[in-house]
Amino acid sequence: MQLDPDADMLLRALREQPPLPLWMLTPEQIRAGVGAIPVPPLELAAVDEVSIAAEGRQIALRVYEPPGDTPVGTVLFFHGGGWVMGSLDSHDALARQLCASSRQRVVAVEYRLAPEHPFPAAQDDAWEALHWGASRYAGPIAVSGDSAGGNLAATLCLRARDQGGPTITAQALIYPVTDARCESESYRANLGQEMLSRESMQWFWNQYCPDPELALSPLASPALADLTALPPALVLAAECDVLRDEVLAYGDQLEAAGVSVTRLFAAGLIHGFMRRLHHFRRARGFCDEIGEFLQRQLSGGAC
Repeated sequence: MQLDPDADMLLRALREQPPLPLWMLTPEQIRAGVGAIPVPPLELAAVDEVSIAAEGRQIALRVYEPPGDTPVGTVLFFHGGGWVMGSLDSHDALARQLCASSRQRVVAVEYRLAPEHPFPAAQDDAWEALHWGASRYAGPIAVSGDSAGGNLAATLCLRARDQGGPTITAQALIYPVTDARCESESYRANLGQEMLSRESMQWFWNQYCPDPELALSPLASPALADLTALPPALVLAAECDVLRDEVLAYGDQLEAAGVSVTRLFAAGLIHGFMRRLHHFRRARGFCDEIGEFLQRQLSGGAC
């Protein structure tokens, strides 16, 4: 395989000044290193900050309205960061681009983070956001997310199916985490390890779900779930990512279960590239493809 030039440049920089291992840092230090990306924000029709109450806590949301006509539907978006880091700000550029590319409303969710709030706290916040979105907006709802956020989107589809709704029309999963076992071939090859290594991924799992049995439950590891009767899925895998093979396998599992699957394969690219729209020139194209999928699914295939 050949690294994308933008990926090669970033990995070289990380090799020259390698960050400290995650397990040597506090959660506060880790989160301080994953802030907003300093680029001019993409202009949209509106961007509003919302807070919803859920069993004694507040969940912050950021609602992005696309330019042009009133959107047909709503996309719930969950940021990545290993369930430990990331925020509305860290993924603002990606959420804005998904809004523009899909021409749909995007609601980004600030879920609780581990280790202070282990599984199923983030999943519960995603569930509350889904119910809020279904009651607040007319029209269909889709879910999307990258990495750990992709895990939340995927498992939210399982929970909605098993608990009688709200109905989710589509799922767009960007290199989602799907299997706590971390045993696929791409983990052993340690692809793009400067960005994400097997050791780091295991550490993230230990923060999010320290109970090994719970980590292998369907709402934590969707690869181990019954995947029948789920909404159509788009699954994006990055070639030089330790998650590559479990992402590809998850697409296969969905398809084997009778789910319609659209696959995107980012040759030469690494984990996390979609958040860095300013650095990876090819990221915008993938974002447009995801947007087209969401627009098509939320419009009932009419576009």
